[in-house]
Amino acid sequence: AVTSTMIMNPVLHDKLSYEPLRDFEPISLVGIYPLVFIINAAVPATTLKEFIAYAKTQPGKINYASGNSSYTFAMELLKQQTGMDLYRIPYKGSAQAVTAVVAGDVQVAMIDAASALPQLKAGRIRALAVASPRRPTFLPDVPTMAEAGVPGYELVLWLGMFAPAKTPRDVIARLHLAVERSLQVPEFRDKLTSAGVLPASSTPQALGDMVRRDLVQVRAMVKTVRLAGE
Repeated sequence: AVTSTMIMNPVLHDKLSYEPLRDFEPISLVGIYPLVFIINAAVPATTLKEFIAYAKTQPGKINYASGNSSYTFAMELLKQQTGMDLYRIPYKGSAQAVTAVVAGDVQVAMIDAASALPQLKAGRIRALAVASPRRPTFLPDVPTMAEAGVPGYELVLWLGMFAPAKTPRDVIARLHLAVERSLQVPEFRDKLTSAGVLPASSTPQALGDMVRRDLVQVRAMVKTVRLAGE
């Protein structure tokens, strides 16, 4: 599945100040960032299989950090597919969630790679799997969920550019062209990649189609997943 917080929030929360299809005009996809399953360095597991086995010996006693609804959904989906019983601890954002894992306030998190990369490079946390279909170039040694023993689990987030609803078509066209040109600049692409984002673009129509498809898909998936605390 491919989704974003822009899609998750309207599905999970009834009272929001925006509606994706009504209030925004799509411009272009900018990038895709994979989710990564991270653990505190002191957790006695070096593979996802080992962690799942370890977690099942302590049902309800292992805490996971969640920085937003997308990460909660990602972890609850993993719990459902593996039979783990983990307790959710909410945080205000990705940075706080990663910090909590580093400090040992919680043991694990499913988080965007961009937020986790600095601490992973410093060796303060470990990555056991990525939720993308393939290993990203910036985490070549981290297995996919399928490689790590959870086949069928895929979930990546996308980053897109939007304008307010009713923005003139010619303005949308100019902004789209600017995004396309920016993504062709090697220095900009390198900055995205080094930050854990895989550069990607789209037409405005394709991004709009993605929003519509994701809303349908995520609504169907949420019906099968119990979201702790949501």
